[in-house]
Amino acid sequence: MKQLFTILTLLLGLYISQANVSGALATLDFSTDTSVDWTASADTNTTTYCETEVTHFNIAGHAGSILLTVENSGDDSITVTATSKDNVIDLLDISNISDGGTTTGATIANGVATAVITWATGTMPATATFQLMWSDEASGGNQMVNAGTADDALGNIDTSNVCSSTGGGDTGGGDSDGGDSDGGDSDGGDTTPNTTTYCETEVTHFNIANHPGSILLTVENSGDDSMTVTATSVNDVIDVLLIQNVEGGGTASATTITNGVATAEITWATGTMPATTSFTLLWSDEASGGNQMVNAGTADDALGNIDTSNVCSSTGGGDTGGGDSDGGDSD
Repeated sequence: MKQLFTILTLLLGLYISQANVSGALATLDFSTDTSVDWTASADTNTTTYCETEVTHFNIAGHAGSILLTVENSGDDSITVTATSKDNVIDLLDISNISDGGTTTGATIANGVATAVITWATGTMPATATFQLMWSDEASGGNQMVNAGTADDALGNIDTSNVCSSTGGGDTGGGDSDGGDSDGGDSDGGDTTPNTTTYCETEVTHFNIANHPGSILLTVENSGDDSMTVTATSVNDVIDVLLIQNVEGGGTASATTITNGVATAEITWATGTMPATTSFTLLWSDEASGGNQMVNAGTADDALGNIDTSNVCSSTGGGDTGGGDSDGGDSD
């Protein structure tokens, strides 16, 4: 009898314990706690550029790097500036801008290349990216980084970024090492510059003698404030002709190519065309594996001071062109 009582007592205790647990569980709320955001963050990683060193395809230690700044300049615009880290930048080309952005052609003054990217009113995205191509006076060709977020790209750039004024960009540009390619005002330089003309004159990549893929270049006056530039491939069919960095404040039209002849017009504001000018010229032909170019200016790899009054005779020819600082022996 005593054993039976003990068993009944144990069973009663188990029943009471189970009831207490069920009651406790009934008071718990397993619904989502709205005070905590359990959703994984969807924020896109962003990057900023404030005189930040950028190399060819982001390859560490690659020669020819630039110091890049990208900062907000309005409700629907950002400004891109770049200087060469160790030399003088002579080409900056922006393309493949995300979200419908468009850009002006870059201007280069005192070793600083500047371009503005704009979007239609109210459409500038929080982040943007673009393809960037550049070269400097010491480069043997162009360098670039891609648009996008891959290892060889610029990433998602914060379009609201404004750089502080303390950025340490004094290592870039070309003004700390004498700037011997752009006129060198420390040695007087008050003589009239040598001029050159192009009348179906053969031009090669950076004026390298016998370099394949050369063009026949003509640059001649076409009005009080304009010049016409035409080019054909010597041995193939030209398919790209790009004019940039026009000196003296000129602007170049888009190029048209008809029957193997590429044509563009350079114009200046009324009454402002200089006696001489120079520009960066980039081209390719159907057989080329890439682009070729000559720089603006008077260095050995450049077009020299081009006579804006020149009108070619019907027999063509012209002089040898190229940089005039050493007698043009590079071509």
